[in-house]
Amino acid sequence: MFLNIQTLPIIQVPLLQQYDWLVHGFGTKDISIEKYLSAFGVSNPKIPQTHQIHSKALHLLTTKEKVSSPWSTVSGPQLEGDAFVTDEPGIVCWVRSADCLPILLVDPVHKVVGAIHSGWRGTAQKVVTETIKVMQREWKTDPVRLKVALGPCIDGRNYRVKNDVVIAFREAQLSPGPWLEEIDPNHWYLDIAHANLHLLKTMGIPRESIYLSLACTAADPNHFHSFRAEKGKKGNQVSFVMIK
Repeated sequence: MFLNIQTLPIIQVPLLQQYDWLVHGFGTKDISIEKYLSAFGVSNPKIPQTHQIHSKALHLLTTKEKVSSPWSTVSGPQLEGDAFVTDEPGIVCWVRSADCLPILLVDPVHKVVGAIHSGWRGTAQKVVTETIKVMQREWKTDPVRLKVALGPCIDGRNYRVKNDVVIAFREAQLSPGPWLEEIDPNHWYLDIAHANLHLLKTMGIPRESIYLSLACTAADPNHFHSFRAEKGKKGNQVSFVMIK
């Protein structure tokens, strides 16, 4: 559902709005993370500089110095990866997308949040389940208590892929599956949102704890950029979550 935050259109998730210690949203095209946070009245947010690489690479964000740990500091260099998690207030977990699936994670028990960018490569690498496993290890996150929001992405009727994608999904034991529909011997329709919904279910997350957006980036040019629909044009929308 689209809302306006100081005239800026955004999708907010009822599943997450119940937590007054959260700032979150799935943004629309050409609106920066800085503009959204300003509209929410967030002062001095810590926004990591990131480079998404269609991977399962994860960064645990912290401002605290930790010796010999895999944790990244938000004041450091550009972070390469597609999953970002923190338990510190003021640090923004955010991703950019333009057909790929943005995912927001919230552990309301331990106050841990995360944002994930999952295209077909990230889905085949199971970036969402790998991220949840890290949350289980670092914070004892219970998947039964976890809240997850799957944002706008290209839907299954607009996302046509070739055999290389199906091979990658088969190797990940994600094919066959109802999220892949054969068009001809060389082409398939892929529904990445429902493939990730399946992955979440394998982690034991109840369906009622998962929000699934019905918005399609390729079908709604008024609100979203779409790499496929715009034939490779540069543009995206941001998705974010932060502990106040």
